[in-house]
Amino acid sequence: MKTLGRSLLLAIMAFGLDCHAYPFVTVKTTCGTNGWFEYELAVHNDPFWNQVDSMGLAALQVTNVQDVGAIPSGWINAVSTNAIVWSYSGTLTDPVARPQVIHMSFQSPHTAFRRAPNALCVMFSAYPQMDIYPRENGVAPSVNIVGYRYAEGLVPCAQSEADGSPPAMTTTWDIVPDIRMTDFLAVSNQLQGVNFTWNSTFTMGVDASWDMTSWSNVACVIGDAGTNTWTSSVPLDQVGKYFRLRLYSSDKHPEMVY
Repeated sequence: MKTLGRSLLLAIMAFGLDCHAYPFVTVKTTCGTNGWFEYELAVHNDPFWNQVDSMGLAALQVTNVQDVGAIPSGWINAVSTNAIVWSYSGTLTDPVARPQVIHMSFQSPHTAFRRAPNALCVMFSAYPQMDIYPRENGVAPSVNIVGYRYAEGLVPCAQSEADGSPPAMTTTWDIVPDIRMTDFLAVSNQLQGVNFTWNSTFTMGVDASWDMTSWSNVACVIGDAGTNTWTSSVPLDQVGKYFRLRLYSSDKHPEMVY
C-alpha cells in the first residue's frame, strides 16, 4: 500500500468552514539590470511538517557565470559550468527556520532572459508531524521524506532567444497537495457529511474529535479524482466537534471501507 499521510481539519462552526491549504515553498525568479538574476526561495510554515532539516535550490540552464551575490547566512553554494546550487548547511539539531525567505543572486554575461521549463530544482529533507502519519503495525513506514521538484523560471539567454516574458516569475507548490473540503452536506436540516476534492484515486479515513487532541477513526472511504462526498450514518454533532480526512493510500482498497 502506498501511504502519504496528509490530513486536513474540518471544524464545525456556526458560521462556516475552517478549511486551509498550506504551501511548502515559493520560488521567485527576477531579472534585474546588468545581467543580474535574483532567485528568492520562501520556505513556508506548513504545519504538516514538524521540521525541514535540509533544503537546496539549483539554478539550472545557467552558463558562464560572471559573479555570485552574497551567500545567505547558514548556506553554501557551488558553481559549475551550467548550474549554481545553494544548499542549507545546518544539521538535524539546527533545522531550516520557517517561515523565512532566502535571497540568492548571480550575474550572467547575458542581459536578456526567457521563461524555461525545469529552470529550477528545489531539494529537501523534511519530517512530517508524526501524529498524523499513517502507521503499519504501529510503526511509521518512514521517518522523513527526501525529494526534489523541478519548476519553471527565468534564465539568461542571448537577445535573439528572449521571449518577451515579464521580468519576474513566481511558482508556489506543496509536496503533498491538500485534501480540500468544500462544503457541508445537510440531511433533514442537520449536518451529516462533507464534500471534498482530491486529485487522484484514494482510500481515506475520517477521524473525529471533541477537543482536537484525542482522535478516533469513524469511517474509511474510497473514491476517484474530483469531488466526492462522505455521509455519516448519524448527525455529525453526535460523533465529534472536529473532523479530519486522512489519506491512507493513492490506490483504492475496498476491503478497508466501513
